[in-house]
Amino acid sequence: MLTEDSEQQQQQQQEQEQQQQQKQQQQQQQQQQQQQQQQKQQQSIELHLPRGFLGGSVLATREAAAASALLGLQTPLTSMLLLLRCCCGAAAAVSHVVIWGVCTHPRAAVLKKGKRQQQQQQQQQQQQQQELHFSVSSLPLDPQQDELRQQHKEFIASAAAAAAAAAVDDDGSKESAAADYVAAAAAAAASTAKQQAAAKEQQQHQKIRAQLAALLQQTTAADELQQQRKLQQQHRRAP
Repeated sequence: MLTEDSEQQQQQQQEQEQQQQQKQQQQQQQQQQQQQQQQKQQQSIELHLPRGFLGGSVLATREAAAASALLGLQTPLTSMLLLLRCCCGAAAAVSHVVIWGVCTHPRAAVLKKGKRQQQQQQQQQQQQQQELHFSVSSLPLDPQQDELRQQHKEFIASAAAAAAAAAVDDDGSKESAAADYVAAAAAAAASTAKQQAAAKEQQQHQKIRAQLAALLQQTTAADELQQQRKLQQQHRRAP
């Protein structure tokens, strides 16, 4: 009887030891799972402020935010470390919050997918914000100037040819040839004066074109800056 009782006790002890080992294994597995979850939650989580709040994105991490945890963003306008005690599942493990641009309560923040959306938006903004190259036409503002120049040149050539022909044909009448030559010279002088005036006008037109191009470039640069600011404000106010 004693031997049977001792055997039963040994069996019970073995069963208890096995149960304890199983419990320990289960506890170890649970601890490992908890550690894995904590490691996942320790990774940086990007938050965005809801509408009604000024400022940019909020970066939440379990530990104090380091330079590597800020995802390569610019220097924050206000960097605040706040204790987050929240009952919501994914945000419960977050203990430090860095707020970009504004200080607000971290409970008002909304979790969102961070990195991929940010990269896509940056690519879209870069495509939309391509530099615009401006070119000003070298043609004069008044297209008739070129035609007038050609007419002046043709008139000068025809007048000189007519004067030479008259001088050759009328050997006896030198006075008429001299008068024709004087008239042709006067016409040529008048045409040169007109050419000089046209050249001055063209220089003035070139200056005006350069001024217009500079003004156009300034206005478009200002428009691009306004558009960038609007996009940034919309991105910051997005829920």
